[in-house]
Amino acid sequence: MLVFDKGYADYTWHNQLTEKGIFFVTRIRSNAKYRVLERRTVNKSQGITSDQIIVHF
Repeated sequence: MLVFDKGYADYTWHNQLTEKGIFFVTRIRSNAKYRVLERRTVNKSQGITSDQIIVHF
């Protein structure tokens, strides 16, 4: 499991991680182009605002 900030946006690397089965958590840039594939339930009392599976294009 990797965690990194939105300041590092290398989508080719993100795709390589995904292809290897490596999970990661990041905040997405506000201008990123993506589509939400799945929205997961979160416990907002724990400070989690959203959990989504997305595809970047």
